[in-house]
Amino acid sequence: MVAPLVRRAAELEQAQADPAERALLGCWISPGWSAGLGLDEASGWAGLDPAGVADPGSGGLACVFFDEPSVPVPVELAQHVVHGAVAYARSLGFEPPGDFTPAVAYLGTPTGPTPIRFGRDGSPFYISGPYDNPRRRHRDPAGYRRPG
Repeated sequence: MVAPLVRRAAELEQAQADPAERALLGCWISPGWSAGLGLDEASGWAGLDPAGVADPGSGGLACVFFDEPSVPVPVELAQHVVHGAVAYARSLGFEPPGDFTPAVAYLGTPTGPTPIRFGRDGSPFYISGPYDNPRRRHRDPAGYRRPG
């Protein structure tokens, strides 16, 4: 009963603050987020994802949350997952959706290069997201956002 009231009070207190100045209450990521990623240089982060370690063939589609419990992680990991995935997608010719830039103000940016190797086992791998139409993607590659 108290948790929603505390959250609401925090929301009201921070409602007018710049996103970068707001207090971070927590950061969570979906279970299985590490499946297939190269975490050799970030082995401590791999231990934060028991689902990805236990079944490396599952998962692979990560959602970073700021208000829903899932797998608690440090914000630095979330920054590297999100920004690293965007950089990897850009290296393949894909751009993030238009709402990515405003979201960066809330997430922040990592310091230094990411220690995560993206792709499934280092290779590009398509996973249909919750709003994707895989049949359209298969028939119409122009459905992907490409620069230029």
